[in-house]
Amino acid sequence: MEKPHLVIVKEIDGNPIQGTCSSCKDVLFDTSASEFARVRKQNLKNQFREHFRTVHERDAGHPRPGS
Repeated sequence: MEKPHLVIVKEIDGNPIQGTCSSCKDVLFDTSASEFARVRKQNLKNQFREHFRTVHERDAGHPRPGS
């Protein structure tokens, strides 16, 4: 099975503003359209990392930090 990853689902002028998890299509990561492009992309990555840490690491049996 493929490792979950960030999928960009909406862009404005080639800049990502929304993303989802490849394994959790009901999860949506969103950024403000007014943010700078590089900030939006980092914001989406940060939201995905937190989702992955709390959902997929636990599901895969990987211990969470501090556990």
